[in-house]
Parts: sequence; structure tokens; C-alpha cells
Amino acid sequence: MLPSVAHPSLARCQGPPYARWFAACAMFCFLVFSGAADSPPRSPISALAFAPDNKSLLAASGSRLMHRAVPDFASLGDLSPGLKRCSCVAFHPAGRWLAVGGGTPGSTGAVAILEWPSGKRVASLGGFDDIVMAAMFDPSGGVMVVTSADGSARLWAVDVAAKPAEGFIDLRGHTGPVLAAAFSPGGDRLVTAGEDRSLRVWGTKDGKLERILSHHTDRVNTLVTLSTPQGGSGPSVPWMCASGADDRTVRIWQPSIGRMVRIIRRHEGSVLSLGASSGVEGLYSGSTEGVVRKLSPASDVVSGEWQESKDWIQAVRISSDGRWLATGDAAGQIRLRELPR
Repeated sequence: MLPSVAHPSLARCQGPPYARWFAACAMFCFLVFSGAADSPPRSPISALAFAPDNKSLLAASGSRLMHRAVPDFASLGDLSPGLKRCSCVAFHPAGRWLAVGGGTPGSTGAVAILEWPSGKRVASLGGFDDIVMAAMFDPSGGVMVVTSADGSARLWAVDVAAKPAEGFIDLRGHTGPVLAAAFSPGGDRLVTAGEDRSLRVWGTKDGKLERILSHHTDRVNTLVTLSTPQGGSGPSVPWMCASGADDRTVRIWQPSIGRMVRIIRRHEGSVLSLGASSGVEGLYSGSTEGVVRKLSPASDVVSGEWQESKDWIQAVRISSDGRWLATGDAAGQIRLRELPR
């Protein structure tokens, strides 16, 4: 277990040696608390996003976005997107805007497009009958996907100022809440997943359903696009993504050809979040056990794990430079680790 924390707002501790790989590395953990011991309970951390320069971190917690400096977690002022609950946050590839999704569970869902770093709202999307679960831009910044617990998934064209067009493409097919989405590196395909246990692959130009991947045996909670290894002069490798589910597995896919590449087991609880980055080898998972695991997309090996929290790990993110691993839990705590270089 992690050493006890003495400082009321910030602590630094040596990462626990749960695996030989981690024991040999200098890894540090920073914890932030959102109030004193007698303050009201903290809202769970539902999503994390590093700023484009990796010098700060946004955390969705209740109705606000906490903005904290990296690595000392100094407060940089919270943002208020105007949503009763914030469930997801993602930056536009240009780094000048961010999309914040959320709403009122069981009632309404919406997305706020905010200017960065001012936090000024420049656009909004509504019309959902339940909370928005995922909202993100494609790699070009010209397309945006929004998914909701009402079972819908929609694609919008986005202009150069990150404002969505009037019309949208409705992606119909899921039979339950759509909890996650991931674009292909080229932006020509989209994968969505959710409570109906399926992954669905769509073309982003016309919204056509290309295939359904139904190997998971329980709700799929999270998706992440993986870096595709390049084989030099050899044949190109189809792009890959990873999914995590309540069936306690992480599965690696090549969605464009409908192939499940492998299953990574060893999780003892539901997999709630996945983090990957082009700047780091490997994949990290967060689970209901409060454990973070380092996985290898090229094999079914779990190369390291540690007890990050006593509560559910609901968000895992890696900075784009591969230096920092951030996690957020259901108790409202955020932790930051410096990864080995």
C-alpha cells in the first residue's frame, strides 16, 4: 500500500514496488485533496485531460473542471462549464478549445465547447435525453463525436473555430448507454462501445456501420486508440484500439478488419479506464480494485501493477510527452506519477 499522507493538501511518496520493472524505476506519486477533513465529501473524478503543453491537468469533478499545475498541483483556477455534472473532457487538436460533456443523469445531456485557456464558452450542443458520456474531436479537428447514456451517438462537422455545424449524423444501433468512443489515427473510422457489450465500427464520412465486435461478455466502459507499430518497408499494420469492460478483461482490436488480437486478463475487478500515449510504450488500466496495471498491447503480459487507491480508478491519462501518468478515483483524489524515461 502507499505510505500514509501527512500534508493536508499535497503529498509526495515513493511508488510501491509491486513489480520488478517498477521497483527499478524512480517513480513518484503526488496526491491532491479538494478540501479540509471537515469539508463536504468530494465529488468523484470522472475524467482527466492534460493541457496541450503538459504543464497542467484538468479534472472533471461534479459540476466543475479543476485546473491544476503539473507537477506541484497548484490551483490555476477552476472552470465552470455550466453542467450539473461533468463526465468527460477532451482538447481540440489545435489546443485552443476543449469539449466538456455531461448533464443531469436520467434527464438531459449536453456538451460545452470552451475556449482555452480562458474557459469562455463558445458553443454548446444539447438534445440528449440522458447525460453525455463521451465527447471528443477527431485527429484533424474537423469532426466531433458525442455519445450519451440515452443510447445515442452523433457525429458533427466542426469548423475552424471548433463550432459544430447545425446538422449531425445519427449513429444508430446500440441498445443501451453508449459509454465510450475512439477515432482511428486517420479519422476515417470511429469505434463506440457501451452497456450492450458491443463495439461498433463506423465510417465517419457517412456514418455507415461497418461491423459489430461482440466478444466482451459484460458492459464495455472504456476505449483508447493505440499507436500502430510501423514495420519499415514491410506491410502496413491495421490501426489498433483497446477496450476495457466489466468482464475484467482488456481486449486489443484491429477494428478496420474486425479482428480481436488478444485478451489481457489478470484484472480482479471491472476495468473502468485506459490510458495510452504515442510518447510511451504500453497501456495502463484502472479498475474497481483501485489497482493500476501496466499492460503490453503486443502481448497478454501485465508487466507491472500497484495499489493506487482504496477506491475505484475512474480515469487514467498519460501526458502527450509520455512523462506523466495521472489517475482520478471515486473518492475525488488525483494522483500523478512520473514515468520512467
